[in-house]
Amino acid sequence: TIVKGDAPTSLATTGLFKRAPWEPQCFYPDFNHEISCGDSWGDSKLIVATDLGVYLVEDGASHKQIFDKSISVKQLSVVEAHGILLFRADKGRDSKMHVFRLSDFEGDMEAGTRGRADLKEHRLEKTKGCTMYAISRPGGSHLRMVVSLGRKLLLMQWRHSAAWTAWCPASDTDTVEGFQYLREFQVSEQPTLMTLVDSSLAGTGTGDNMICVGYRNQYDVVNERLGDCTHLFTV
Repeated sequence: TIVKGDAPTSLATTGLFKRAPWEPQCFYPDFNHEISCGDSWGDSKLIVATDLGVYLVEDGASHKQIFDKSISVKQLSVVEAHGILLFRADKGRDSKMHVFRLSDFEGDMEAGTRGRADLKEHRLEKTKGCTMYAISRPGGSHLRMVVSLGRKLLLMQWRHSAAWTAWCPASDTDTVEGFQYLREFQVSEQPTLMTLVDSSLAGTGTGDNMICVGYRNQYDVVNERLGDCTHLFTV
């Protein structure tokens, strides 16, 4: 049993005071839109996508719309370490990744609610036609992103390290130009699930980062450095 949702350091499985690993808390009682995806921002904010647009929801304040309904967001991620918002919008051949600064949505938001015309300078054109993406977990040396384009996986990396951004946060102001293309891989079929698996030895030459890829009936891992694909198991 993982107590309170923390790392499994406690093995308490019995007793009157045993608590569930995750406990629901009412964050915003009257948000009347159906949410398709979202992510947390700090301890008191959420960014959520709905059929009517994307909203910033803050504890103790009224929610505000940051993108209108002309932008259909399918996935989104808040990357606080670099102060950016990533999202995949639209579908089919028009689907692309987009990058905004979180600071664009702080304060009074002078720009107001953004529409489709505001996406032009924030598109990662190389990701056109993407069907899914995944990002590395916080704590790694660099932010990495893998994007699925059919049977092709595109691997990209944020050009500033997390340590550099923490040391000079005012200097990390990039959006789309912050992502650098690393390499691409061919896989056997279009993924239904992807996860980046970081190796603690990746920078030493004795261990490589991996991409775990789920398909309809099997799971594989792709070595990021070598491009080798290893079958894990069949479902």
